[in-house]
Amino acid sequence: PSTSSSSSSVPSSSPLAYIVPLVNITLHHKTVLRGVGISRMAPPGPLSFSWSVISCPGLDLLNVAHVPVGSNKPELVISPRVLVQGSNCSVALSVADTSAGLSSSVSYSFSIPASPSRASIIVTPSEGMAMITPFYVSLSATSSDLPLLYSLRYMLTDALGIEPANVSLHPLASASLDGN
Repeated sequence: PSTSSSSSSVPSSSPLAYIVPLVNITLHHKTVLRGVGISRMAPPGPLSFSWSVISCPGLDLLNVAHVPVGSNKPELVISPRVLVQGSNCSVALSVADTSAGLSSSVSYSFSIPASPSRASIIVTPSEGMAMITPFYVSLSATSSDLPLLYSLRYMLTDALGIEPANVSLHPLASASLDGN
């Protein structure tokens, strides 16, 4: 994901505020933004954290379904399926040293990747015997967010094609489509 951050100019005794950059955003899993605050007072005072949304389609910090653990914590946990694919978000974190009455803030922008716009999977041959016939799989997809990661899985069934009660998908292959 593409990201950027900025911080405001604060007095030298104000706490430091930082947001750890996101490595991966998956719409179907929770997204966790981690804030860091460091007191520069001697002795260090207690810190409070306050998150705000500058812009992010669909994200409401007051909605418990979007942010289940609240926004007054060092981490901002965003529930699955809240972020909108293909959108850009900006959030801000304010860190306050409550005993000194000083604060600082930092903003962070990130992009939520869009789903591939076109994908096709070709399996050859189109028929064969499981575990005997070698099958070849090729994938072609178009995405502005490369590399595009994908995995192939298989499912075990009985002779009639009925899935066992405790079925699980087994990894067959993983690869990356880098657009070259």
